[in-house]
Amino acid sequence: CKTILEKEGELLLHEKGFQLKGKGAFDKGEVIHFSDIESFLIHKDQLEISTFFHFRYVFSHFGNLFEQFMRDLYRAKNEFLIESLFFRQGKLTREYDGAFEYFDSEDSSLFKTTGKIRLYEQSIVIIPKDRDVFSFSFLFLKSHEFDEDEYRMKIISEDGTSVLLSQLGNDFEDFQEHFLEIFGNMYTEILKEFQNFLDALIETMYVE
Repeated sequence: CKTILEKEGELLLHEKGFQLKGKGAFDKGEVIHFSDIESFLIHKDQLEISTFFHFRYVFSHFGNLFEQFMRDLYRAKNEFLIESLFFRQGKLTREYDGAFEYFDSEDSSLFKTTGKIRLYEQSIVIIPKDRDVFSFSFLFLKSHEFDEDEYRMKIISEDGTSVLLSQLGNDFEDFQEHFLEIFGNMYTEILKEFQNFLDALIETMYVE
């Protein structure tokens, strides 16, 4: 790996990426778009980014601002991913603070973290503070279960992956009530559309 350029300056976060601005007055800075990023690697207080264009960027010397920078970076990147990957399905109805543990299809824990939980009309979006956002569409849920004693909820998708939501605090009852309401509303609408389809089909048969 050959070093092409090394410089000091600022990292300016934007909605769709960030800008590398050097100290020189005429240095406008190179822009890295979130859509071009292939991977993040974190080594203590150093961030390494690889792009799909086979460029590698290494950022260091953040001082005591590294953790704050990473939180801001993931926050900006996750909002971009929510929009660009169509994670939100329907209107946003509620947002909560909580903790989550993600499991693979073999029920092995992959990571634990905290962040935001957003309920949309047809999906639940999990926004970790320190990793990429992910979501579960209500259309592809295998099951969901509330543990009212431990104030937790587990969601299992059709592909076998799952997430355990916890630390909702005083918002647990509101979260449970609202989740069940919008989940039920979605399937009510699906059944209504299916009934309308059947009615139209039957009417067509009689006309013929």
